[in-house]
Amino acid sequence: MNQVEKNGMQVQWKWEEDFLCVQVFAPKDGWVAIGLNSKSGLTGTNLIMGSVKNNNVKIEDRYVLKPGNHQAIESLGGGDILIEKRGTEDERGTTIFFEIPTQPNDEFHQNIKKGKEYFMLLAYSSDDDFGHHSMMRTEVKIIF
Repeated sequence: MNQVEKNGMQVQWKWEEDFLCVQVFAPKDGWVAIGLNSKSGLTGTNLIMGSVKNNNVKIEDRYVLKPGNHQAIESLGGGDILIEKRGTEDERGTTIFFEIPTQPNDEFHQNIKKGKEYFMLLAYSSDDDFGHHSMMRTEVKIIF
């Protein structure tokens, strides 16, 4: 597995044929988010947000139209590409897991290629409501 850690968050990923398996951990019991973009900044980021409350897992495929305005991709006319969605929450924090196709071929998702540079957004909140502002947000440059 490949891994990046920053500001208490940990993201691990591995390739499985035409899919990327991703696990995201944050040290709080609210929502956790990861975003991918080919350029730096929020606008145009495919944002995947997840939370676990009372053992109910909620993970959504979202798109950032502009800072402060992210919406479910399905509401924008696209499709939810997330598969194998699951998550846990314990005294350490929140963990979500999902798989995505590496070549979704639409305007809301990144085509992910090995060896290519991407900007990964990492964020979390102390609240499960996806509308609640993040308490930590950062960006890291990665190469898949």
